[in-house]
Amino acid sequence: SSNPSSINQQRPHDSGNPSTSMHHNDGYPSTSPSMTGGSKKLFLGDLHTNINKQEHYRPTGYQQPLLNARYASECGVCREVGRSNEHSPAHLHADPALPLLLTGSWASHRCETRPYGMFLTRNVFFSPMGQNWSMTLHYYHDPECSRPSFTLQATGTYVHATPTPYAYDFTVSHLVMTPEDTDMTNALNSYKGKECGWPGRWAPKKAQDVTFTGGCKAIGVRVPVVEKEIIRMGVDESGGMWLTLGQTPTTPRQMGDSPRPTSWGPTLISCRHYSTSDQDNFLQPMVGARTASSSNLLTCIKPVTLMLLVLLALAGEP
Repeated sequence: SSNPSSINQQRPHDSGNPSTSMHHNDGYPSTSPSMTGGSKKLFLGDLHTNINKQEHYRPTGYQQPLLNARYASECGVCREVGRSNEHSPAHLHADPALPLLLTGSWASHRCETRPYGMFLTRNVFFSPMGQNWSMTLHYYHDPECSRPSFTLQATGTYVHATPTPYAYDFTVSHLVMTPEDTDMTNALNSYKGKECGWPGRWAPKKAQDVTFTGGCKAIGVRVPVVEKEIIRMGVDESGGMWLTLGQTPTTPRQMGDSPRPTSWGPTLISCRHYSTSDQDNFLQPMVGARTASSSNLLTCIKPVTLMLLVLLALAGEP
């Protein structure tokens, strides 16, 4: 089962003025949550995507957070689940099946987590001309997504795959990588292989096209490659469009080696449907989140992933 990881009190529009504080010392709200825009969320450890390994797996990432029932008044599903119990489960209605209207930009609405201490944000663009797509992945050292590590920019094409309506195949044909700090830059320059751009020419904030070297073996990504994905989209209670791709496999694998996902990952929101109450574009952080450790963790991690874990550890030292 999952373990409690952290409680996140999110106040994206807080001006920092102590007089506007939403909580007394006892932790209960002094004003209505809907008036302040605040919320209280609980992060639990992730479940292994291989059901046969879930019983002995020590979480290394986080699931999507649970919303404290006190703040569920404006969320219909949350409200129904909060009022349910083991004798009277919530009765939820299925969303209508919507056609995939992918055209446009879709972005993470919070700092996302991946197994083994990876934190990132995603921005996906589907071109209105043909079946072309691009994705920008910003990786960070910390669960607040405040200390950048490196950025990947991938482009390619996509096609629908049978037999399910959710199955799509994404071809990654072009890849650009940018180290964002000196730790990642030094690690790439010290990599002895010849399969990650021009050896010794990496510099902070300077992008390199790594397509000609087949990707970057140092971090476990390669091109060209075909990624087997699943996609669905829907509309939230405020009328905003969302899109979700498949869940990332827990066991680290090189890009293109994974089977088609069988569960859904974090949702992306349409960049055309921001709430009128959002006056900034700050991400929702996972405040206080920490990655669990396991004695047998390193035995199942490939060397390229291990290098990233070392970088994460070094970046956290004073």
